[in-house]
Order: sequence, then C-alpha cells, then structure tokens
Amino acid sequence: MTDAGQKGRAGQIPGLFVAPAAPNPFTDPEPSLALHYVPDTDTQAGATDEQLQTGGGKAVRSLVYGIISVLTCGGFLILPLIGLLIGFLGLKSNKRGIAITGLCLNGVSLIIPLVVCLLYVVPAAQEAAKRMQCKNNLIRIMLAFYDYHEERNGFPPLYTMDANSKPRHSWRVLILPYIGHAELYDAIRLDEPWDSEYNKQFHDEMPSTYQCPSNANKGCCYVVIEGILTPRIGTSFASMQRGLSNTLALVEVRDSFNWMDPEADIGLRDLEQGINAGGRVGSHHVNGMNAAFMDGSVVFLTNDTPSEELRNWGTRVGPVAQTPQNRVSPTVQAPQNRSSSRNNLAAYNRIQIGMTYNQVVDIVGRPTERTASSESAGYQYETYSWDVTDSPGAYFSVYFTNGRVASKNQYGLR
Repeated sequence: MTDAGQKGRAGQIPGLFVAPAAPNPFTDPEPSLALHYVPDTDTQAGATDEQLQTGGGKAVRSLVYGIISVLTCGGFLILPLIGLLIGFLGLKSNKRGIAITGLCLNGVSLIIPLVVCLLYVVPAAQEAAKRMQCKNNLIRIMLAFYDYHEERNGFPPLYTMDANSKPRHSWRVLILPYIGHAELYDAIRLDEPWDSEYNKQFHDEMPSTYQCPSNANKGCCYVVIEGILTPRIGTSFASMQRGLSNTLALVEVRDSFNWMDPEADIGLRDLEQGINAGGRVGSHHVNGMNAAFMDGSVVFLTNDTPSEELRNWGTRVGPVAQTPQNRVSPTVQAPQNRSSSRNNLAAYNRIQIGMTYNQVVDIVGRPTERTASSESAGYQYETYSWDVTDSPGAYFSVYFTNGRVASKNQYGLR
C-alpha cells in the first residue's frame, strides 16, 4: 500500500473511507484526499440483503393495514394492532419511511374509537343512567303518595293554607317523612309560611329525590297537575274516575324552582303547550320527559306526544284517554274475587312488611290477579289488589318489591 493509502486508512472515521485522489500535476503538487461513503460495518452485519427485503415487505404491510384501519375508523381493532407490530419489525429495513407511516396510521386508527367513545358513547351512557335515576325519583315519590294515602285515607293536598286561604306549604313538604326525611319535616314550622324568616333556612335543604340529575340547575324539577291533587283536602283513589293508569300524577319541568314553593305546580294550560315546546313542561333529557301515572307506573313521553292527550291524562274525570304504549307497568285492572269488608279489614291488618305473596294469600284466604308490574334498576315491583262485595268501591292493595311486601293501602274497609 502506498504512503497515501496508508494515510487514508489511518484517517478513516466510522462510515467514511479516505481514499487517495488522482494528483493533478497542474494544481496539486502533492496528492489530495477525497472522501467516499462506506456503509457502517455494524449496520451491514445487522441486516443482510434478505433481511432488508423482508423488513421492507413488513413495512409495506404495516402501511396497508394502517390505511385500511383508518378507513374503517379502527373498526377491526385486531388489524391496527397487527399493523403496529409489523411496523416495528419493518423499521430495520430499506423502507423505513413506509414503516413509520404505517405505524402512524395504525396508531391513529386505534385512537379514533377512543375519541368516538369519549365523545358519543360515554355521554350517551351517562344520560341513560341519569334518565333511570330520574325515573327512580318519580317511583319513590309515588310510593310516598301511596304510603301517605294508606295512613290518612287520601293523598296529600296540593298545598296547605292559612286562615285567609293563602298557600302555606307544598305537598313536597308533607311527604318528607315518607321519603326518608322525617327530621327535616319535624324541623319545618308548618304553622308559618314556607318563606317565613325561620323557614327560609330550609330552602337549600332540598332532598335529592326532587331533582332530576339531567338538570344542571339546582332546584326541584317535579310537579303535579292541579286538580289531581287539590288544595286543603287531598284526593283519593276513588276520586280517580278515569282510572289510575289513565291519570297523570307527576311530570317534569325544564326550569327548576324552590322545592318548598307551594304554588310551583302546573295546570292543564301548561300541559296543552306540549313537551319541550317552549312552555314549562319538559326536561333536559333527549327528546322527551319522564312522567308518573297514578297507578305508580313511569313513562317516558316523547316530544311529539299530542297536547290533547296530555290534557286528557291531566284530569281525574271525563272520558278515558288512550293509554301510552311504553308504560313501565300495564294498566291497573279491576280486582277480582270479592268478600266481605269486615273479613278483608281483619286480613289487611295482619299483613306485615316483608311477607311473601303466598303468605299474604294464606292470610286473605284467596289469591288474586296481579294488577300492575314494573322493573327498574334491578328491582321488581308488583301490585296485587283485593276487592270486596258489601262495600262498593272498597278494596285493598299490597305492593311487593322483589317478592316481599313493601307497603299496602286500603280504601273503604270497615
């Protein structure tokens, strides 16, 4: 090797080979050095021609999988995962850029379903849960109405009044002991107006049962229709001439209000305006609202429910309106199997909370048909009613939760 070659070899740096250039007799009296690229020996040792070609194929496949995954919005989750794996294997190829592109596309296709889930699926699931909780709130209020009726032989009045017939306290205050807030009920001064200086301290003590979780504004969201409940003197089962399943008890309103306000409920004119149609009646649910009927069933009424039907359901007397098709429970049927009022009253008093239907039948002495049934949040609600012969309109009902007596009420037994 020449001196110049020895100098070139001695001056070699990784990736470069210094080779002598041909001398130019006119300009270079001494030989000059030229730099030529030489692939790094480590790289050559780590990737043979066959490996480079194989890795290139993997890079191309990764790119193809990535394109398909993006076009299908990650619909085939296994495809982008395979594409990512092949893309990583294809990085050590002569098509490194294609492999990187495939990795990016496959990564994006995996992110797309997550974004869709966060933007659409999760909010939809949350709203479904809120709507179910709203339904449970209405069921709990209806059970409170039934318990109130059982103890006092009638529903609570729309509101109490003072000596000058001025509204004093709402039905929402009167049923507090029946929704688990007896202490709050005892603390409120019922002989003073709801907005007296003393009672104002309870305006922010509203039970969560009175608020729809879909309504972000704090306040009560549930109202009754004036006439279904009446001021001063409460109505009863017997006064629901159209039938319990054809009479609205509770509906939602879009604008929340102070839960103690005795004049916050609605009339027939509010129902006539329709659901979410610019009036008070409506909710923050999608395309409708929850409503409870006097038989205890809860229905989701859509925005296109005719206002005439709403008005008919909002009265206790008159011709029977068409029953909603999506009821949680079927229409309450007339109880079968009658017997004397005295015998039924004795049997009624022996029925205890926690009994099964068969135990109740043993006490009453005769079975009867199930008059209502519903299911919500894992709970099965059933109603059985017994009628009597010697007292027209008299009956008693027993309400079961998951097969056990939860409450009962009677009318006209003596």
